[in-house]
Parts: sequence; structure tokens; C-alpha cells
Amino acid sequence: MAIAGLGSGMGASLGDGTNTYEEVISLSATGAECSVTDIGNAASPSNCADFLPGIIDAGSFTCVLRMGGALGTTADANLTTLHSYFLARTVSTWTLTVPGDATIAVSGFITHVGVRAHYKGGVQTTVTVKCSGIPAYTAAS
Repeated sequence: MAIAGLGSGMGASLGDGTNTYEEVISLSATGAECSVTDIGNAASPSNCADFLPGIIDAGSFTCVLRMGGALGTTADANLTTLHSYFLARTVSTWTLTVPGDATIAVSGFITHVGVRAHYKGGVQTTVTVKCSGIPAYTAAS
């Protein structure tokens, strides 16, 4: 899934349980995937490979975040928090809200934080969260 060009004022946001990062300007996600365990052998009755479902990998998502203001403001504090979570490998409940679509809540941890870049009067960075549980979806009403 990819949502690009959400743009300023669209209302998409990312929360970490403590802070809300109000301006998600693009989103991409890998989705969940189930591993496969091959249990087939030469004695299999059908002479075909036999498989069992394995462990579920809940996937990951990447957000491009734009925070208003310059470094030294709330944007700087938010970026510092994201870097702290990354360095500490903090598992948090992440909430991604896409207006008109859904709110998605999932346990996960940051695997990537981009560099701090000034862009159009704000500070922009990229954050990737690895999901460590199955996301809970709440459809927009």
C-alpha cells in the first residue's frame, strides 16, 4: 500500500502513544506476510510438497513526516524523541490516522529515522516502523 501526496492540511497523523506527529505527507506499507514451512518428503502420499503456515510477519510502514517550524522548536523536540526511540529500540503502540479511511494501531519499533531536512518552512524526515503485532483497523465513520 502506498499513499503519496497526502500533502499539508490533509490531516493524516502518526502517534507514538505520547506524541502526535501531525503532518504525514506520504505513507508506504509492506503489509503482513505468513512464512511457509515445507514439510514434504519423498514419502508424501501425493508425491507433492506439503506445507504448513508459519510465523506471521506483520510488515512495516514508512512515513514522511513534515513538522512546522525550524530546528530549536517543537519540530526539533519531536525529531529528538524519534531518534531516542530509535536508539533505545523502544516498542510503542503506533497509531496512524488517515482521515476518511481508517485509524490503524500497532505495536512496533523504529528501524529507520532519516536526516533532518528543512523543507518549505518546516522540518522533514522519514520514519520506518517495524510492526511486532497484527495491526488493529478502525474504519472512519
